[in-house]
Formats: sequence, structure tokens, C-alpha cells
Amino acid sequence: MRTVSRMRAFLLLYHALDSPEEPATVDSAADLSLAVGAGDFRQQLRCLSELGMEIVSLQNLLAAKPGGHDGSHDGRQGVGPFDDGHRGNWAMALPSLLQAGAVATFYVVAGLVDRHPDFMTTAQLRELASHRMLIGSHGMTHRFLPQLSAADVRRELLDSRGRLEDLLGQSVTDLAIPGGHLNRRILETA
Repeated sequence: MRTVSRMRAFLLLYHALDSPEEPATVDSAADLSLAVGAGDFRQQLRCLSELGMEIVSLQNLLAAKPGGHDGSHDGRQGVGPFDDGHRGNWAMALPSLLQAGAVATFYVVAGLVDRHPDFMTTAQLRELASHRMLIGSHGMTHRFLPQLSAADVRRELLDSRGRLEDLLGQSVTDLAIPGGHLNRRILETA
């Protein structure tokens, strides 16, 4: 594991984008507070660009050498992941990311793909991947892992990764723990 304690970077975490044409679909008012307007998202990308900052994949950020020479990390790079796999993230974020030349990781609840109208389909995930966006696992059902048995944690993590790999035809190596709830047992299983 690479130590990143001396690396400076920014993190912008997104859950759902919202617009009148494509309202955010969330389960509660608390979740709605995590939604960002599509226009605000585009403005954030423009602002980052004007400041000479860029959104890159987490893998590229971690692989970069500190110092800012020859495309390496110079403190002006950061990551902007999207959690859950909301359909609106495909509909609104992808065009904005492409226009900005940015790359993001989409952490997807695998059990909702093709099974819930408010979440992405296989075709939409494949389109993201075809544009160099990364697809990571966000669990099979978005259950908080510390509350599960060891066997259920393994199923939640392995089934999610396996399903996404089957749907995409490519390796899925990134994982965002649902809710950020983890402990040593979860880390050892992941």
C-alpha cells in the first residue's frame, strides 16, 4: 500500500446530481442534502479548470510522483467519485465530465443495476467505461457491513465485484464501503 501522507490533493464526493429535467432520486430528506444541482456541478468543474486544477482517477493520483514534474502530482489534482450508481449521474455527470476532460470513478451498488429505474443500466455503465470512467463496487445492496455476519460481508463484497465484472467484461478493483462504516474485520475481508 502506498503512503499518501505527504500528498496534497482534493476530494469532491458526489452522490446524486439534480435538475428539473432529471430530479435526484433519494430515499430521504437527509439524502437530498447530498444532491448537487447539475448546473452547480458544471460550475464546479469550470472553477477547477480556471484554477488549473483537474479531476483524475484515484489510481492515477496514487500512481503519480509528488513534485509536479512530467505529469506527476503537484497538488492540483484530485478525485471526484460518485456513489451509489444513480441514473442521473450517468445522464448529467458524464457529459459534463467529458466536456471538462475529467475522469471520475462511479461506485455502483451492483444489486440495483438493471433492477431499479432510478439506477444505471448495464448499457449506461458500459458507456461510462468506454469513456475512461472507472467503475468500482459499492456493495451488492448498500448494507452497512459492520452489522453483517462475516459470511454476509463476503457475499456483499464478492457478489458485487463479480456482478460488475460480469456486466462490464473487465476487472473491478475499486471499492467504496457503504456509508464509510468499516472496522478491522471489513478491511481484512475487502
